[in-house]
Amino acid sequence: MQALAAAGRLTPREIAVSILHASPQQDLIAVKTSRPSVQQKLLAIRSFFLSSTEVPVTMYEAAPTDSCLGVLHSVPAATSPHELLSHHISTGAPIIEARMMGSTETDLITFEGSFVPRYVLYNQAEY
Repeated sequence: MQALAAAGRLTPREIAVSILHASPQQDLIAVKTSRPSVQQKLLAIRSFFLSSTEVPVTMYEAAPTDSCLGVLHSVPAATSPHELLSHHISTGAPIIEARMMGSTETDLITFEGSFVPRYVLYNQAEY
């Protein structure tokens, strides 16, 4: 937590109200906090130092509890979330968020509700 706290410039009080869960096998770190200010600071982190080595990271906000995730493959890498949302059409569940998974060509879509629609249109193509 110290490396993330330093990268996010968290105060001792902000650190005290945050809980870190690490999963080295998945290269995943999750931080729980009830403070919006801490959340914003953490979401702004692009890298942190671990044993004097800079580690690049991509921070994401957790999906809402009443939601589910779907993926589209072969979407051009580095497509912005705004562009993704403007080109998606869902045939069932409303789309809450769309983002690329890191630097891959995989688009992660967060749908409202507990099911993924049968298909989604992206740039007028059915997936």
